[in-house]
Amino acid sequence: MKVAQYINAAFGLAAQRHASIFDRWIALSLIGAGLPRSLLMPNIQRIGRLDILLRCLEEELIAVGGEARGDLGFDHLLHLSELWVGSAYEIFRVMDERGLVEKTPEFKQIKWDLSLLRMPLEKHELAGRKRTGVLEFWPIGEANVSDSAEVYDPDDPQRSFIMPTGLSSRGSASWAPYDHLAGSSRWIERRQIADAILSHWAPTLA
Repeated sequence: MKVAQYINAAFGLAAQRHASIFDRWIALSLIGAGLPRSLLMPNIQRIGRLDILLRCLEEELIAVGGEARGDLGFDHLLHLSELWVGSAYEIFRVMDERGLVEKTPEFKQIKWDLSLLRMPLEKHELAGRKRTGVLEFWPIGEANVSDSAEVYDPDDPQRSFIMPTGLSSRGSASWAPYDHLAGSSRWIERRQIADAILSHWAPTLA
């Protein structure tokens, strides 16, 4: 069996297990009609396909207790989740800049959460770095522990930021970015973002 066949089979099985969720992604993709000469509609459908595949991986990892970092399934889950975050962020950036949806508090929160994750994952730096100046902060759960403080200088060419990473109770990839507006770190779950997107724009199949 060829690798392409396994990949197609995996996406096909995910579509069977989560058909109703994918139908909601299809409905949501109609937002892309606002840019009729673009690939926005199929791009939304693609993150929908990846979302339901990830949901299957998340469920299977939890079923076998796959929290161990050495578990190959975790590595695949994390990689695909990072790809999902980057793609979802770009979709929300376009919708924001082109005025394709109402900029509700829910929209702004989803876009903000995606940006907090995307910058460290894809650019290896803090979100909002240009507005922070030199920043001293603590990893999540270690606030005010003097020897654990980190210093982030946005002008340092060797700057970087590695977020704490793990699995949520639902098996979904989760990260703890530093939110410079809140002045603290917090956990953000991939599936929570996907659920928020669907709940806001495709709550039903009507």
